Amino acid sequence: MNDQTKKDKFWWIHPKFKAKQSLTLSDMDIIDDKSYDTVKSFKNLKDQERESIFPVGGGKYKDFAKILYKMNNYKTGTVAGWFVVICIEENKKWAVAQLKADPIKPLLVFEDLIFNNEKEAMTKAAELRISDPGPTRLPGEIPTGNPEVRKETDSLELKRKFDLKLAGIR
Repeated sequence: MNDQTKKDKFWWIHPKFKAKQSLTLSDMDIIDDKSYDTVKSFKNLKDQERESIFPVGGGKYKDFAKILYKMNNYKTGTVAGWFVVICIEENKKWAVAQLKADPIKPLLVFEDLIFNNEKEAMTKAAELRISDPGPTRLPGEIPTGNPEVRKETDSLELKRKFDLKLAGIR
């Protein structure tokens, strides 16, 4: 069974949160202009910009934040590999953002990754997911780069699967 025919482990997550579709500001009251932080650059992101405070029981997105917290290996802050596209100006500007385990502001928008069309933003989000897959990888997304990088990434993935088996999780 190749990667294309494997079942998506995250089938229950809406395509908008897997960057298969873009989020809009008026989208079913999912997000508004106060639900995301912005940072200047994706490349020079400081640790304090990645981190977030997880207030107990508070926030409009507390249930969503709990899911992201679990997917992020029980850590707050940005979830590696989970890049989404958000429409920040209706039908004019789209930005690449990273999901955060944060009940108040679950999105981190990168100012240097703002595009004039949705297709460019989707392509960039896919590139980032492939280059920085994090603990979870969507079906069909394989790491790129030189063989040493691929070997290291695949070794980490095998170790993760082994650890899950030891813990009694498939």
